[in-house]
Order: sequence, then structure tokens, then C-alpha cells
Amino acid sequence: MENVDNVNQIEKQIEVLEKQKTTLQSQCKHKETRVKFENNTNNMRVYCCECNVRLGFPTKEEIEKFLT
Repeated sequence: MENVDNVNQIEKQIEVLEKQKTTLQSQCKHKETRVKFENNTNNMRVYCCECNVRLGFPTKEEIEKFLT
């Protein structure tokens, strides 16, 4: 039963941290961006350099710059 309590506590902490992350990302101005691959995929996306939120798809020029 101790494991269940530990897992529940960890899940609550994760939920709190996810809310904090969302708040920080929503307040960010996203002034500087970068292209990177999504985790465990071959898909390129544009991310904010400061808050690491996914902003969208890279342009052809951004892809070429990233690959060179």
C-alpha cells in the first residue's frame, strides 16, 4: 500500500508542476525560437528558446538553416 501512496503523491506533484509550466509558458513572449526534433520522432517543430513551448512547424528556410 505504501507504493500506491507514493505514486499518488508523485502524480499530484507532477500535476502541480505541469500547471506551473503552463502558466510560465503562457506568460512568455517567445522572442527567440529554434527548430528541433520532437522527442523520439523525425518530426521537426519550432520551439521557444526560453520556455520550450512548441510553437508550430518550421518554414522551409528554418529547416534548411537547421540542417546546415
